[in-house]
Amino acid sequence: MEEIYANDFFDIIVIVNKNALIKDKIVELINLKNIAGKVIEEKKRELILKKILINLINNKISSLEEAYKITETELNQQSSKYKFDKNVFKTGWAERLIRTQLSRFYNQAVLEILIKKGEINCYIPHSKFEKSDSNCSKFLSNSSQNVKILLERLVKNYEDGNWDNQLKIPNHPHCTHVIMPLKKE
Repeated sequence: MEEIYANDFFDIIVIVNKNALIKDKIVELINLKNIAGKVIEEKKRELILKKILINLINNKISSLEEAYKITETELNQQSSKYKFDKNVFKTGWAERLIRTQLSRFYNQAVLEILIKKGEINCYIPHSKFEKSDSNCSKFLSNSSQNVKILLERLVKNYEDGNWDNQLKIPNHPHCTHVIMPLKKE
């Protein structure tokens, strides 16, 4: 059976339900890895987000929009130690959090699978939803990239919380780019 991969962010949920290897790896990563960020800095809040992400991956949450609403309710601003920080809870914070972490875990899973298979490089396709002026569109899309470097950057930022401007996938909260194996010719 041929393995299938997402072509952009909006394919992730559909593809995960057709590719058990990626789905299992995503769930494993969500359970094992840290999630950096002030919204979920407290361990209890991180565990709530992990449950929401796993339920989204396992189709117990029917849509991204439902995941955003659940996140706003279960990780509400008033229960956070940063409840008065308007930079942490800007309008749309729940959508940015879910999108970023769903993309992060999908792409981290793909990168780790590719590394395990001995792949050196991966492919980042154009996304039909990309913004042509974004750095990820200008410098990463439609290109081959080193899997270990992309994984190191992803972990450094989204797991360790050492935020920087190095190019990575996802490169920003509304990034629609994904990683896939190099196309065999």
